[in-house]
Amino acid sequence: MVQKTDFPIEILIHDDASTDGTADIIRRFEKEYPNIIKSILQTENQYSKKISIDSTFNYNRAKGIYIAICEGDDYWTNEHKLQQQFNFMQRRLDISFTCHNAYIHDLSNNSKYLFNKKLSTGMYTTKDLLNREWFIPTASLFIRKDALKDLPSWIGLVRSQDLVVEITASIQNNFWYQDELNSVYRKNAIGSISSISEKPWNYLILRVFMMKKMFLYVPIKYRHLVVKDILLSYSKISYLKIRYGKDKKYNRKNKIFN
Repeated sequence: MVQKTDFPIEILIHDDASTDGTADIIRRFEKEYPNIIKSILQTENQYSKKISIDSTFNYNRAKGIYIAICEGDDYWTNEHKLQQQFNFMQRRLDISFTCHNAYIHDLSNNSKYLFNKKLSTGMYTTKDLLNREWFIPTASLFIRKDALKDLPSWIGLVRSQDLVVEITASIQNNFWYQDELNSVYRKNAIGSISSISEKPWNYLILRVFMMKKMFLYVPIKYRHLVVKDILLSYSKISYLKIRYGKDKKYNRKNKIFN
């Protein structure tokens, strides 16, 4: 509610049957700002059913021409963030979305550091998304709604749904990265994916699953990059299994194997 804009906004909230009192807080704010906050309060968890929350419940009901994403563990730090991104997108009709740098706040040790240390402001493409490690903070995304009309039906089956969103939009047009710090990504927050204890190669197995789906989804000119990503993941999986053993699990929060 602290964002300052010269255009109207709506805040679309989806509560996935939380049990910590979040729904009551949402109801209170929605009552106070009925023309801005619009919620869906589930009584049964949808994510566990492999349903993509945003593409199923939020994107289609958005009335604006742009969508900005801010997940529950993240927050914006610049009260002019939306206005700045809106102004830029209005001037640049040749891009599908804009994004920016962020801080990572690791709650396991209360450290704070840059999401991207060496990434320059400029234009980027689908090739960059497939050729690099994760470099777009999800809370930095400001996307043209029309760029998300062709999201794949399988998006709910994968964990890294933000990457699918970014690739889908980038296929429509290139995107702009601004090296400015306008949000915070909270890592190892209780209940978040980054706090899950699991075998160290599980996320790679899930990535391979996603990339196999991606192979037939992306234009042919990018498919060699998808294959490269899959082969690299398989290589990392083999290395981790040899080094740590098949029965060990990695605790991301404490960074130990047990």
